[in-house]
Amino acid sequence: MTDIERLIDQFLAYIDVERGLAKATVRAYDSDLRKYNGWLATQGIQDLNAVTTQDVERYIAFLDDSGESARSKARRLASIHAFHRFALNEHVVSNDVAAQVKAPKGATTLPDVLTVDVAHPASVSGLAWQLDGEKLDLAIYVAGIIRRPNALTPPTQQDFDAVMHTNVLGAMQTIPQVAPLVADAGGVFAFLSSSMSQIGSVPNSDAWLYRTSKAALNMAVAAAQHNYPGATLVTIDPGWVQTDMGGGTAPLTVEDSVRGLRSTLASVTPADKGRLLHHDGRRATHW
Repeated sequence: MTDIERLIDQFLAYIDVERGLAKATVRAYDSDLRKYNGWLATQGIQDLNAVTTQDVERYIAFLDDSGESARSKARRLASIHAFHRFALNEHVVSNDVAAQVKAPKGATTLPDVLTVDVAHPASVSGLAWQLDGEKLDLAIYVAGIIRRPNALTPPTQQDFDAVMHTNVLGAMQTIPQVAPLVADAGGVFAFLSSSMSQIGSVPNSDAWLYRTSKAALNMAVAAAQHNYPGATLVTIDPGWVQTDMGGGTAPLTVEDSVRGLRSTLASVTPADKGRLLHHDGRRATHW
């Protein structure tokens, strides 16, 4: 086994165990990197330190000559980017030679909509490929669902899984995929939370499963901030809004809430890292 093969195995173990990517995604990375290593071997390269930027560019040209689609080449390059970043972080190499290699022309334009089911890790784990090479000034995680029973009624397993997977697990799966792209741009990554998440002011147990999930989201974001110092991660309360979730008696229209959210997010500074903000610009004084 060559040094590159051993490093590929280490990388696959890392994305499988530490990052928790879906098995199908790990298999796709495996296929992409084995193909890349096979080509390197045909060039007499068995040490990653011997790989140059020109080698990576020649490999992409080889894929082009082989008739691969722009989307397929972009995905394979995303795998190579991730692998070389891993090698640099592990101090196996002193330079990321793949960092400046861009996706083929026609593959860098994102579609208008990327469909992701945040309740399913297999769907979320593909984001890194779809967004490879992008820098995000602003990312907003808005997915959320509610169940309304209070503490007199125990939550069903189905309700617990639905709420926690969407409101918490989805966000935690998304952060490692998107936060590095936000950090590259020195941007803001915001997650819709709620004033109902604040443990210091709990008037009742209404929607207690929802309250619990948003409190957990606040903690997840505050904790994750330490790993992405180049980005500003915040949770933000949109207020009580006239939506299907908020109901027609809510005091805020959607337009009012969105106007406040945009203004507040535009005012975010590094001092807000890990904090809970309100749509009207107030910074929460307690959790």
